[in-house]
Amino acid sequence: MFDPYERRLLLEALRPPAGYELDHAIGTTYSLDLLALLSAPLAFSPFAESDTAATDPLVLLEALRASAERITLFCEAGRIYVPPADRLLLAHLEGSVVECIAPLGGAFHPKVWLLRFVSGEEAVFRFLCLSRNLTFDRSWDTSLVLDGRVRGRTRVTNRPLVEFVRALPGMAVREPPAERLEAIGDLAAEALRVEWEVPPPFEELTFHPLGHRKRASSWPFEDARVDRMLVVAPFVSAPMLERLSADGADHVIVSRADRLDQCTAEAVDRYSDKYVLADAASDDGPGEDPAEPMQGLHAKFYIADQGWKATIWTGSANATVSAFEENVEFLVALCGSKSQVGVERVLQPAAANEVKFRDLLASYERSDEVDPELEAGRLLEREAAQLRRRLADGALQLRALPGVADGLWDLVLEATALIEPMPNLQSVEVWPVTRARQASAEAIELVDAGELARFSGLPLELLTPFIAYRVLLRSGQTEITEEFVLNLTLLGDPEDRRAHVLRSMLSNQAEVLRYLLYLLSGDRVEAVRALSQVARPPDGSAGDLGGVHGLPLLESLLRTLDRDPVKLAAVRRVVEDLQGSEGGSSLLPEGWQDIWEPVSAVAHREQP
Repeated sequence: MFDPYERRLLLEALRPPAGYELDHAIGTTYSLDLLALLSAPLAFSPFAESDTAATDPLVLLEALRASAERITLFCEAGRIYVPPADRLLLAHLEGSVVECIAPLGGAFHPKVWLLRFVSGEEAVFRFLCLSRNLTFDRSWDTSLVLDGRVRGRTRVTNRPLVEFVRALPGMAVREPPAERLEAIGDLAAEALRVEWEVPPPFEELTFHPLGHRKRASSWPFEDARVDRMLVVAPFVSAPMLERLSADGADHVIVSRADRLDQCTAEAVDRYSDKYVLADAASDDGPGEDPAEPMQGLHAKFYIADQGWKATIWTGSANATVSAFEENVEFLVALCGSKSQVGVERVLQPAAANEVKFRDLLASYERSDEVDPELEAGRLLEREAAQLRRRLADGALQLRALPGVADGLWDLVLEATALIEPMPNLQSVEVWPVTRARQASAEAIELVDAGELARFSGLPLELLTPFIAYRVLLRSGQTEITEEFVLNLTLLGDPEDRRAHVLRSMLSNQAEVLRYLLYLLSGDRVEAVRALSQVARPPDGSAGDLGGVHGLPLLESLLRTLDRDPVKLAAVRRVVEDLQGSEGGSSLLPEGWQDIWEPVSAVAHREQP
């Protein structure tokens, strides 16, 4: 426990058990990198562990088409990072991303996943409680992974978790589609009866969601005995440090120096030992990429010694008043023997040739120097956060309109109500994420309701509900610039838009052949062979492999029909999308229709 170099990557934690596949996944995060969410479906692909397959864009394309509709990710409104402009695959994430606003006025800040995997009639559940967001940040974080199965009866322990999951759609700025609401409800109902495997050396667990209702949540430590407390959090406030140290003695705090400096000396001195992350903690662990060292403290957990026992609360909540009284957060409490999970055990020095949590820490030395510019920047950051929320709070929408030229479209950003600007706001620029800011950004004025910006002459595949914003705020000599994305309602969205996205990615017959063979592959070795056996001719044609007889396509179709006909549904989706887009039918192999129609007919007839 707390070995800094026993790292578990998120994709590994999301990966289904052997023989299972994803049924549905619900995730939450504060900030969101859309590229990180793009990679999440790879965890559910049976072929993604192969190095060759995992680096091929066709693997990501199929992983998204197969899994994106089964993933619902809730995040803080206005906290989506601006992605690179050439990511057409983002179209598959539009329905997966749900922006939220906390009911009590704080931040939507939990980092959890609830997943259901199936194998025939069997189902297993997994729950992740993290301290990190769904981004590529390399700070020091913690993660808890629980596996479980439905065991028949309702379990009181699961009620807080289920209540939290059911509350998520009610925090959404824009309500998720009906089919996702149904999937969330089904998942929550079944999770009531899951028996979780408590990871050793712990003996019991308790779920503690916070801030998901329109009333204050109970204090997670209300009934907990505290002889000694270890607090680990990058963000702290003096009142919360005092509250956490009200009982017991010899407490320990681990935080960031700049945040401890902002607290009163009296609050910090209630802790006998005070630590920050040592400079050496940015060094790489064994086998790590030296170009991307671990940096900064982002872990949040609390340990209370309780006689012979100890409890650890781990999750998303910082040691601040806003975390426990305003934000939406999630903690899991795990109880075990103090000798194995208590404060002293976690802080014990490492033996020879070991690295422990204590080795990452250095003693904190207080600095009372005040940087006026830094404080002015923080005030502007708070103002920018308020502006993000005002822009995200349902007053903006998009409209897709046919353009002047055939095949091109206009994307119109509209305000349905007045959006009150902030006092120090200097400018706002907007652009669709499918276009580069430098080429397409438009400055807008936050005035009365109506059209704010129009992006003309867009090909169908570049229409998107993801709109990027760049805001500039200035106070005196201090200014900040922030960029973020909102996932807006797109009115008039053409039905065949995603088919055009597919058509733009499968631009020649060779790519289509590779994709079809990959969909029909039976295992990882065969998947790699399928992706590598079709060369990509420099002229974009299919070369000598354009017909169904030039490749083992007919053999693959017949074998799949006999052994695994469910896979033909993915092939059918690709064929229908290509045939539904302009010029897409010409990309199918020569003679394709002659073999596909009878195979498809047999598969349809044999479905139960």
